[in-house]
Amino acid sequence: MAHVRILVRHGGAWDEGRRKYEGGVLKGIVVPKEIRHKDLQSELYDLVEVDPTKFDIKIRCIYEIKGEKEAPPFELSNDRDLKFYILSENPLEVPLYLSFEPTSNRSMKVSNKDYNSVSVGLCDNMIETNSAIWESYESYHSKDDTFTWESVEMYNELFDIPEQRDAPTKDCKGKGKVDYSSSSRKLKTKGSSWFEESSTSEELDFVVKKSTKEVLFVRCIDNKCGWRLRAVRLKDSNIFKIKKYVKVHSRSLEFLNRDHRQAKSWVVGELIKSKFKGPGRIYKPRDIIEDMRQDYGINMSYEKAWRARENAYERVRGFSKESYNLLRRYGEAHKFTNSGTIFHMELKDDRFFKYLFMAVGACVRGFLNCIRPVIVMDGTFLKNKYRGQLIVVVCLDGNNQIYPLAFGVVDREIDDSIQWFLEKLKGAIGEVPNLGFVTDRKTCFAKEAWRHLLAFPNGLGKYLNDVGIARWSRIHCPGRRYNMITTNIAESMNSILKEPRDLPIASFLENDRALLQCWFWECREEGIKVTSTLTKWAELVIQKKQEGALTMKVNPIDCYQFHVKDLDKEEVVNLQTKECTCKEFQAEQLPCSHVIAAARDRNINVYSLCANYYTNECLLAAYAEAVYPVGNQSDWKTSEDYVHMTVLPPKVVKRVGRPKKKRIPSVGEAPKLHKCGQCKQIGHNRLTCTNPISYTDKSSTQD
Repeated sequence: MAHVRILVRHGGAWDEGRRKYEGGVLKGIVVPKEIRHKDLQSELYDLVEVDPTKFDIKIRCIYEIKGEKEAPPFELSNDRDLKFYILSENPLEVPLYLSFEPTSNRSMKVSNKDYNSVSVGLCDNMIETNSAIWESYESYHSKDDTFTWESVEMYNELFDIPEQRDAPTKDCKGKGKVDYSSSSRKLKTKGSSWFEESSTSEELDFVVKKSTKEVLFVRCIDNKCGWRLRAVRLKDSNIFKIKKYVKVHSRSLEFLNRDHRQAKSWVVGELIKSKFKGPGRIYKPRDIIEDMRQDYGINMSYEKAWRARENAYERVRGFSKESYNLLRRYGEAHKFTNSGTIFHMELKDDRFFKYLFMAVGACVRGFLNCIRPVIVMDGTFLKNKYRGQLIVVVCLDGNNQIYPLAFGVVDREIDDSIQWFLEKLKGAIGEVPNLGFVTDRKTCFAKEAWRHLLAFPNGLGKYLNDVGIARWSRIHCPGRRYNMITTNIAESMNSILKEPRDLPIASFLENDRALLQCWFWECREEGIKVTSTLTKWAELVIQKKQEGALTMKVNPIDCYQFHVKDLDKEEVVNLQTKECTCKEFQAEQLPCSHVIAAARDRNINVYSLCANYYTNECLLAAYAEAVYPVGNQSDWKTSEDYVHMTVLPPKVVKRVGRPKKKRIPSVGEAPKLHKCGQCKQIGHNRLTCTNPISYTDKSSTQD
């Protein structure tokens, strides 16, 4: 008698949405080719050691059908199905997947003309901080207007199932309202959202009659209505079975409320959270009220809409308080993923956040090897719950693009915080010869210089002479500023981070990392497309200067020096020392028009006179390394010596009034004037316009 080998997988569960069997173990059996379906069932019962009198077995397999990606599983329910499976070309390549259900489910059938309209939910006064919630329906079967509930799994990953207690039945808007702590909100977010959303969309109000570790019983708020649901927990498991469900809903009109009881702020937040993905999304409470009325027929108060918006913010962007506790792990994961990354954090009283410094390894190495040695530092304020000051250090690459170097977060921009940040910055980049530093924090540097001077009260002149005039005289400083005269590039970086500054601190840092990841990729791809020796920007600058050099007259002085005349101006160029009396060549390290004219007279390649920072090869090297994502929080990797430490938010005193969102304009900065799109007057916009609408005929106006 011929036999066939079959692989069997059991102990897992089907994911109906993805057509996938998850978990379990893999075994193998050998059976005759002529085996009958009931005999195969007996073999499988023996294999998995399950009592056939208590559990029904379901046998499935998956066939890959050409041209159809989402083919449903093939169920072996009789001898005909089994024969088709065994006569396949190679049954060993198609394993069998086993699932079991209690035999009691055979009789649990109720009317279900429209399964999609089934709406059940959990009230807030039923779920507390340490309670189990409904996670998902494992599976259901629909046939002839009836459905069978197989199992509803209780979510029990974060919290244990609570002790038995009597559930309150008062209105959720009263004193029985549950405290929305972070753990309770996290619990609800995981599993019960489908329950509450269904009851919200179906306008179903219910009360909880009993909620214990073993039994759940809910019914309609109207005692005369027959809608009810009762479920019990299976022994030694977190699986609840629905024993009774009456779908017929006949609530009296007197129970229709203006504000839906099950439309809690966290439920509304779950419904609208997709509108908050990405920083800078503006979704006002008034808009939430209107959308909920249009989409779900729910009228809600402004206060609930505001709480729903805050809840949606936290779901999408994280919690501000918990964000500080994630910083050390995030920094360790960042250093593990992106080698060479520097991440420092200073605490106050070993608990409260004080300072932070972060520099990505790829940025540091790119700056040291391929970027002009001039850094620009500027600060701005954060707009999250705990505020603080953001410090950014940037520079310019050879294509005149912003190249971020380091980020910092401090409580205030004072001498101590700036000194701490600069010490960490020096530790990150080391000693850079002829480093230029551009900042508007001149007061801090003046105080530091004066402190050093006061340390030598008697020998001040000798001290200044010993350190060298180049160390304290700006005009004799050998460092170059190139074309970076102001802090505009740092302010531009602050403008780019304007919207992310609303995020919790950990989300903000991750946004910065994602921004660097995108920038490095885009700049690398753009640089690959360039075929010239210099970068795009440097090439345009040289071409423009070359046009001005065409009209200049060059008179040689010796082999390297030239006297260049341009109308009423005269300059002397030295090609050997790469100097010009106009000082432009020395400052920017790019040939000026006089140098280009002299080089053309001696047939010297102009590109050879340009600093290496402006070459496209150097630009590609600056962005050669990739910035990698740190992954999901559960996947963060840390070093072996990492020890977790609880970090609390900084102690801040909340100021009176609405939090400031706009910076104070600088001296001489003209305010932006707004023009109304309705009345065309200056000083307000369309939303705040109080002028009457003009109905003047346009045609008559044109005449």
